[in-house]
This record gives sequence, structure tokens and C-alpha cells, in this order.
Amino acid sequence: MTIYASRIERLRGIQESSFCNDHSGSMASFFEVPFIEGSLQLELSRPAETPGHAQQRIGGYPAGVLMPKSAKLSFECNLETFTTKATSTVAATSHWLAEMLEAALGGSHLMTGTAITTGATTTVLPVSVATTIRPGAAVGCNTGTGSALEIREVKSKSGSNITLKLATSNAASNSATVLGSTTVFAHTRMTGADSISMQFAVEGQNIEDRWLLRGGALESLSFTFAPGAIPKCAFTWKFARWDQADGSSTSGDLTGPVIGEASYANHVTVVQMDSEFRSQTVGTSTLSGTLLEASSIEFTPNIVWAPVTTSSGTNTVYQWVRTHVAPVITGSVTLPYEDSQAWFTAHSSKTSKAMWLQIGSSTTDGGILVSAPRTFLTNPPQRVDVNGIMGQRFQFASRLDSDTTAESSFEALAESPFRIHFI
Repeated sequence: MTIYASRIERLRGIQESSFCNDHSGSMASFFEVPFIEGSLQLELSRPAETPGHAQQRIGGYPAGVLMPKSAKLSFECNLETFTTKATSTVAATSHWLAEMLEAALGGSHLMTGTAITTGATTTVLPVSVATTIRPGAAVGCNTGTGSALEIREVKSKSGSNITLKLATSNAASNSATVLGSTTVFAHTRMTGADSISMQFAVEGQNIEDRWLLRGGALESLSFTFAPGAIPKCAFTWKFARWDQADGSSTSGDLTGPVIGEASYANHVTVVQMDSEFRSQTVGTSTLSGTLLEASSIEFTPNIVWAPVTTSSGTNTVYQWVRTHVAPVITGSVTLPYEDSQAWFTAHSSKTSKAMWLQIGSSTTDGGILVSAPRTFLTNPPQRVDVNGIMGQRFQFASRLDSDTTAESSFEALAESPFRIHFI
């Protein structure tokens, strides 16, 4: 009897060119997903429903009728950035995680890196080429203490002068590199025509345990942040169709051979150390006083994709459309409760606050900036105990970004209430 290990698995994904289009005939086009071992869960559904025919015996029961297929796939992965940095004239990469987050949130933007010309300040960067730099995206400079990486969102652009939302620690030097970013964002103006569906190939060690999941949309997305830990994100996807990837039900045949070894690319793992959580009043760029010594930070997305159902659809699903559910992001921050009522005042005054979590500060490894650019406190801060230390915990909810001057055709990027920048 051949018995197989359950945790020998492989996961590959691709954005579909059209809804439920089978891409398995060209598996080289899929990206490898370096999910965390043991986190993958696959649920295949095709219920047999009774037709309800009247029975003539007490124990009688009619044969079931097979109903439409559906599936769910859950897994956890590290929040990782790409390998080759977008230095001057080099374009940023839409890596495996950005591909999935784009489908989940609705939008992405890739920037090409550039360089400082002369006369940079802590808030204005004159650069050699600004063609792909868009307000709402982010740039990275080695302007921190000891040339540490500082990632800042772009507030506006005038010619080749870039104005930052938050000042850097020091002015960038002449000819210094300005790293470009891959930005994924919650699209604010999308219609069904902008929807991106996902497809995944799931393989177990068992030579028959090979599955193709098509017509996928986000079911849920969550993040885990903690000082001294690797940041993580957890996805659950829902699908309109599943098949065994046997070459009969699907274009490609993944059954039979020993599971292939994945070659993971663009998986630079960052740790939440040498990192910063900053908050500033919206419209204010001053750096002083923005660093918060937070022991706990939460960003909780609230993204809902609904099926367009029709009798002629794939298992009754024509496509998925993102619906209006607000706020897009809620969150909380836990801080030491020092002798200040600043956060109580922010709540009572309904002050709009930007929330920025930068993870990683190495210009070599890069970093990630998680941004809720305009929030308000939903309740007064609450007293909490943090390992015997007096703390306060406040909760926030996102609103549309009001502090970014959009470029034509990039309004959704500029006004997005939630963005993640990879550098």
C-alpha cells in the first residue's frame, strides 16, 4: 500500500486572461507560491442534493442530483518583497505576492527607479526621470541614520520634482538612487471590467492528488504583524470551477510523475525589526514626533467580491465583482500610555491620521510599506496591560486619501484608502 506525506505540496498561480480560461497547458507561465508549510487547505465542493421525490417506504431516500461545483483554497505566506531592486532606470517587479494582492485589492502600479539630480530637501526630490512616478505610489531612499532605507509615499509631482507626504530623516545626496516600488492598492473606481480572476494548480505528493482551480476571487485576507517576527498574510480564495489536472478535464496533465521541485523566486523575507511605525496628521509632512513605539499593530482588510450569477455561467458564475463595503481597512495600535492625552484629543477632534508601517530598512534587501493614508479613531483609546506595562490601545478606520494630488488616469491609485508598497 502506497502512503503519502500530507505536507509535501506545491502551489502555483496565475492571473487568468479571461474568466475560467484553462492555463494549465502552459504551466511555465504560472508563478510558484512559497506558502508556509502546513497552512494549505483545499475544499472541493459538489454537493448531491435530493430532488425531494415522494417515497413509499419509511427508510426510502431518492438518489441525489449533483449540483454546481465550487472550491475554496486557504494558505498563509510571508509578506515578502522582490529580489532585483528598481534602481535607476530599472523597473520594479510584479512578483508572486503582488500578483495575488492585485487580484485581491483591485489595482497595482509598477515604478521605474531613478536618481536625484541636485538640491533635494527632506520633502522634495528632484529626479532625473519621473515618468512612472505617480502620486500615491512610494519611493525608497537611503536617507535614514546610517544610510538606512526610508520608504515614503508620493504626495504630488511637478515636472521632475517629487513631493513626499512625510519628510525623510536627511536630504538625499546628489546622484543618490531613488528606488522604485511595486504598489498594490484598493482600487476605488473599478467596475466588473477591471476584475482579475485567479487560477491555482495544487499538487500533493500523491500522484493523483493534482487539482486545477479556476475562476478564483478573494474570500478573505488578513495580516499578522509583531515585533521581532516575520510579517505574514493569509489568503482564502473561492473558485467557480475545479478539476483534477489529469490532461482530460484540463489542458495540462499534472498526474503521474513525482511532484516537481519548486524554484521560488522573489522571496526576500523581511523581519519586523529595524522597522518603523509612524503616524502623522494628514496634510502635515513634519517627521518629528511621528515615530510610535507600538507593541501591537493590526491592519484588517474588508474586501468583498460577489459573484455575478447566471444560468449560463461557469457553475452559474459569470465573473466576480468587488462590491462597496466600507471601511476598506480597520486596525488598532497599542502604545505605552505616557503622560499625554494626544490620542484622546485626536479622537474627540476627529483628526485625520495617516498610518504607515515600514518593515525592513536595508537598501540591499529592501522593505515593505503598509499604508492607510487617512484614518480616524473610532473610539477613545482603551487602557490595556502589556506584559505588566501600562498601555493604551486605539482603533482606526480608513477613508479615501485626501492628501494626494492625482495624475490623470491614476486617480484610483491616489485616492486609495489602503496601499502596500514593495521595494
